[in-house]
Amino acid sequence: MELLTGMGIGALVVIAIVIVIRLIRSASKSGSRRLSITPEEQLKLNSQMRTYEALGVKFDSLSTRDGYVTLQREVESKRSSLSEDGYEQLLRVIGSAIKRIDDEAAARIIVDPKLAKFAALKNITDPELLFTELHRIKMTKDGLISEDELFQYGKEEDVVWLIKSYDKLLLEHFRKLLVTARQGTVADYRKVMELWEELSDYYSNSNEDRDDLVESYLAEEWNEMIVRFKRDIDGDNDLYGYGDLRTEAYPEIFRKARDDKDLLSIQVSLLLASEDPAFVEAVAETRLKDLRDDRDTQLLAIGFKPDEEERSV
Repeated sequence: MELLTGMGIGALVVIAIVIVIRLIRSASKSGSRRLSITPEEQLKLNSQMRTYEALGVKFDSLSTRDGYVTLQREVESKRSSLSEDGYEQLLRVIGSAIKRIDDEAAARIIVDPKLAKFAALKNITDPELLFTELHRIKMTKDGLISEDELFQYGKEEDVVWLIKSYDKLLLEHFRKLLVTARQGTVADYRKVMELWEELSDYYSNSNEDRDDLVESYLAEEWNEMIVRFKRDIDGDNDLYGYGDLRTEAYPEIFRKARDDKDLLSIQVSLLLASEDPAFVEAVAETRLKDLRDDRDTQLLAIGFKPDEEERSV
């Protein structure tokens, strides 16, 4: 409505300017080459301006189709009091308002049943079923209703419920897929990656994208999964939570890789060894410490006292 109101005011201003210009040009072409208009022309202009102003006030107060149709008929009845351009422009503006209302009514015939189906989603208690339906609305083109339709024709509380419910269910569903794939099959892994691709344009209510989602809430599950399905791990794009890793953590990562044979720790160790000299130094120091411990154990066994530089017995 605001857009069409603006169109009405704008049209009236343009019409008035056109009238003034044409009256001046008409007077100029009459041979007198005057730049002013005659009193009779001024009276005509004033009369037309009052007519446009009155019609504009009526237009701005209308919101129903019947109201615009009544105004359309009034403009048609006052055609002789208006310039030809002004008359045509007023009919176009009013016609646009009528068309907007007709288009919205036609859209409502299609959208209202969709809104009813959407409202029924609030009664679903199965979180996986509800996620599937909301995901189709948010990320695919075959949902019960499109997001645009919901934003345009739905209630504000419906939009809020969709956004908050989807964000919550997405986190739960994503974690479930990751946990399954962590010890599952290639088919399970592909389900995760299919969802990952579908979330390429995702932003949560708090403006988190898919990377933020994983890094903030699912990094452990994701990392444990990805190393089981990709041989060559890209530290920048495949793993989360290691970007700000402190050197103090290097010995423990190496210990888990060496002693526990933990696959994630092995992959991270190999990545760090190729990218960070500090990790190589930490590993070397760890190995040297092991050698020192083995030496001290054997020396103690053959007669050295603790911290003794030379055997005394």
